[in-house]
Amino acid sequence: MMKILSNERAKQFNLSFFHKVAALLSTASILVSNYPTLAQNVGVGTVSPTSRLHIIAPSGFSSPLLKIEMEGASSSFLTIQPDGKVGIGTNTPSQTLEVAGNIQFSGALMPNGNAGTAGQVLVSQGPGNPPQWQSVGAGGAAGICSSPMANYVQKWTGTELCNSLIYDDGTNVGIGTNTPTHTLHVTGSTYIQDSLRIDGDFRPGGNPGMAGQFLVSQGPGNPPTWQNLVSGAVFTDTLSTVPLYTKDSVVLTIPGLAAGQTIFIIGDGTTYNHDYSSDRVELELYHNGTLLTRRRFQTIVAGASGYKYEDLTIMGVATATAGTNTIKVIVNVINTGSSVQVQTFRLTAIVF
Repeated sequence: MMKILSNERAKQFNLSFFHKVAALLSTASILVSNYPTLAQNVGVGTVSPTSRLHIIAPSGFSSPLLKIEMEGASSSFLTIQPDGKVGIGTNTPSQTLEVAGNIQFSGALMPNGNAGTAGQVLVSQGPGNPPQWQSVGAGGAAGICSSPMANYVQKWTGTELCNSLIYDDGTNVGIGTNTPTHTLHVTGSTYIQDSLRIDGDFRPGGNPGMAGQFLVSQGPGNPPTWQNLVSGAVFTDTLSTVPLYTKDSVVLTIPGLAAGQTIFIIGDGTTYNHDYSSDRVELELYHNGTLLTRRRFQTIVAGASGYKYEDLTIMGVATATAGTNTIKVIVNVINTGSSVQVQTFRLTAIVF
């Protein structure tokens, strides 16, 4: 029922209803006033509205104070809950203002009244505190590199994330270079503390070398180079079975030689001999399977007595063939009663 009253100060319209707003007031009043100081104010739950729309809810009221929605919509355009939380696009705001959807604004964003300065970033100050505008990298802010470069892996410098030495173009990775030509391309020195496995070729300075060549240092700051064996290189090995009473050999394998290089060879050792005229030591020197020289050592003649140490020596010179060369000395101990034994033997080759 609607009642219309009039007096000298105002015209009041009272509307009673008991359905959707029954929980608000048992008798809800909508007041429209034409009093000069209250002109066109509307009151809900109050007969003395002080603003264009003035709503007062009773203590303990739990339903929304205000809802604006489209008929049949699942959520309101605007919802104001009794605890003061405002929802836009949501019926159940959990914060003072909660917006379900995008926000577009053309003015400044001013946390705690501060619009910041151009180029600053908004940094969280943790729960319950307004964020702050801060300069890049300042005050613990997660800094953004002021001069980022494409394809460079970023690293934390202590104040900001910025370019590292690692460059990744999506195919190759460069360390110290932005033009990597291989899967991993390093410009600068490399330190490897553990093992290094290489299943492909090794290319210092881009050169894979040739079969049999040696890697030769060129000093600090320079890549090593693949080279043929340098003049004066020395190779050596020793007899593995000592003392030796029968037959054995010592072999040197020398790779990377150029055809025509000279190989000077010397074998030396000691023998422990007794007094059998038929007991002896024979040495045979080979280069690439070809016999160069043979020597026989029989220092104690028949009828003599006692033991004696004797020196064993054999020498030769060979002309290298291209690639790998093999030097071999066969040590043959010929015994009738184990009276002869080779105590030591060493084979040495010097390349010129």
